Amino acid sequence: RIVGAGATSANRGPSQHMSSSRDDASFGFRQGLWTVVDVLAVLGAVGGALAVLLGVGAPSILVLPIILPILSLVAAFNREGLIAEASRRQLSRLSKDLFQAESQVLKSAKVAIDEVREEMQAQSAGAKKLSSIETRLSSLEGSMLSAGVLQGRCRSSLEGSMLSAGVLQGR
Repeated sequence: RIVGAGATSANRGPSQHMSSSRDDASFGFRQGLWTVVDVLAVLGAVGGALAVLLGVGAPSILVLPIILPILSLVAAFNREGLIAEASRRQLSRLSKDLFQAESQVLKSAKVAIDEVREEMQAQSAGAKKLSSIETRLSSLEGSMLSAGVLQGRCRSSLEGSMLSAGVLQGR
């Protein structure tokens, strides 16, 4: 039976499937966390910039429009790193599934080739037997023709001998 890429979860054991769902949940949580940090950093940077422009708040707010975009950039890098890691894991899973499917196809092809080879050998053996029978029949036919020719010669010889004997006796 050949298994396609769509049946990957059926090929995994229970422990692999459980760890995969835990990894997916962990990935989703970490990606969501970095997205929240990114959104809060952008909102904080915008809010801090507005507070500075309006002159509201303490002088420490002046740092927010500088630090929060850097925090947003770090969050975006981490989120993209998580996406790249998930893509590598998925690629690894797909290549493993592809390798398993390829090996199953090769096994099936080898079995089919062996069956065809056995069938051809059986047909070849039958053809050899038929050829042997044809050779024997041809030999038998040749022997019968030779016997017929020899019989005709013998008859001619006997008739000739009888005629000669009759001629010799008749004198």
